[in-house]
Amino acid sequence: MENTPSRKERRERVREGQRSFEELKSEKRKFTRVCVNGHVDFLTCDIRLLHDCADLENVSQFGVLFRARRAPNVGDILALKFDDVELPDLIDLSDVVREKTGDILGKVVRVDTIDDTSFDIAVNLFKKGF
Repeated sequence: MENTPSRKERRERVREGQRSFEELKSEKRKFTRVCVNGHVDFLTCDIRLLHDCADLENVSQFGVLFRARRAPNVGDILALKFDDVELPDLIDLSDVVREKTGDILGKVVRVDTIDDTSFDIAVNLFKKGF
């Protein structure tokens, strides 16, 4: 049996300079990402009602990454509508939480500023039973 270091040990290696943060971060990725072309409409589920159309970058089993002109806040709940996109089979659409309108719900987990007018937005999709 291979001796796998604990999370604490891996973090200590990063602090000591033996491993980079990027190596540690890459270990956390659990699902394959697939590049997808298309657009997604999103709407925040709060009183601000921030609405925009964005370009899809990639999707995985539990999330999507898209580029938009307006940025929601990390932690915002979004209603996502994939109009002209064939989502890959790796997303089980019967397992995601939807609104009555059919929009898929997810939570913003990361917002990266690309420039003054574009942002990469990472969203974890809500799954039934989680």
